[in-house]
Amino acid sequence: MKVNPQGSVPVAKDLRPTVDASNPWVVDSGTICDWLESSFASPPSVGTVEEASSAPGGDLFPAFAGFIKAAVGSPEEGEKREKLDEAVLSLAKAIEASGKPFLCGDAPKQADFALAPKLHHLSIAAPAHKGWSFPDGSKAVTDYLGRMRARPSWKAHEYSDECVVAGWKKNVGVDAKK
Repeated sequence: MKVNPQGSVPVAKDLRPTVDASNPWVVDSGTICDWLESSFASPPSVGTVEEASSAPGGDLFPAFAGFIKAAVGSPEEGEKREKLDEAVLSLAKAIEASGKPFLCGDAPKQADFALAPKLHHLSIAAPAHKGWSFPDGSKAVTDYLGRMRARPSWKAHEYSDECVVAGWKKNVGVDAKK
């Protein structure tokens, strides 16, 4: 209670000699994350929650899931395919307009780490289950995904295409079964 009168955890102690010795404690997980980012990342590595939530591509996963779930051959499937293509092309335009290799700059940040796995699933499951392919004009998206897949952290945790296909199989045409 002396360190944190609210009694909450976690807490962290800043032991750097430049810190005010009378108050070296940092409390609350969100505050600790911000403190770690601002104190030790050079340049800041993951970005802010606000930056991630406003990054392009937020409509991609709902469009992908809607397309996968639509009944095969139905008019709804055609509509969902169009929405998916629109989301991919919108993302491509945003990537091209930024002139940067990643969504929020020259290095990947939260927005990239959230979007890339969704794009990965899209690039594998939609072709396998629905015969979909990236629309003309979406090269910026496939190049972006290639940059993310080339990262050592991606390679260290990548799983097989077969796993992605199997994971989405139960969702194919699920809307037709309702």
